[in-house]
Amino acid sequence: MPEPGGDPLPTANMLWVEGRLGPIERACMRSVLAQGHRLVLWHYFPLEGVPEGVELRDGDDVVPRERLFRHQPSGSWSLFSNLFRYRLLQQGLGLWLDCDAYLVRPLEPAGGYLMGYDSNALVAAGVLAMPPDSPVLSELAGFFDGQTIPPWLPMRWRLRYAVERMLRGRYRIETMPWGNLGPNAVTAMVERHELADRVQPPEVLYPWPWQEAAIILRPEAEVLARIAPGTQALHFYNEMIRTWKNEPAPPGSFLERLQREGA
Repeated sequence: MPEPGGDPLPTANMLWVEGRLGPIERACMRSVLAQGHRLVLWHYFPLEGVPEGVELRDGDDVVPRERLFRHQPSGSWSLFSNLFRYRLLQQGLGLWLDCDAYLVRPLEPAGGYLMGYDSNALVAAGVLAMPPDSPVLSELAGFFDGQTIPPWLPMRWRLRYAVERMLRGRYRIETMPWGNLGPNAVTAMVERHELADRVQPPEVLYPWPWQEAAIILRPEAEVLARIAPGTQALHFYNEMIRTWKNEPAPPGSFLERLQREGA
């Protein structure tokens, strides 16, 4: 929490396109509020289960709903959420949090930046802040125009999209391989603009990698042991835990705690 008379904490923003929030999402939102942040939840269609204290706003104010799309073949909104977060940051509306980011301390960007490495040396995008006028954001958002082909894609994908663009006038963003307009894109832009010194080490925002997402099924003490003095957030990798996150949790596990906090 900020000291009395100090600068207020930045507004935190999340996106949930439609439907009912699960216990993990509700627990994460409550953790943000508990750390003293104002939390705005953007959406496009009706929601259920929104925790008290969360402010709702129409996603149309950031990205028009005619630009909504699902990732193929997963059906996830995750790829669209990358475009949404870059546009939101460009508008100076605060910092970005995925709905599976759980705060253990307040978030305070330094010089307008808050970014973190995961354990795979990628700059993850689940917790993100950049100055609105950062060229990184304009370049990241530009990759969603169906014209600009990310140079970090494997050659076979670049060729596929070049042919599709030639035949159709644009290539289909919704078929983009997973992660390539999220962490892979952010990492490439951080390197291009020499911002590595702005990126926090893994223990600050991502204390375990996605390969260890099942850690929340283990005893709560194992998760708490990953929280270092400088840790500010935990990330639960929603896509990795989708099949069992709402199932009965093992007794004493961190998932059981989350389900209790999100009830």
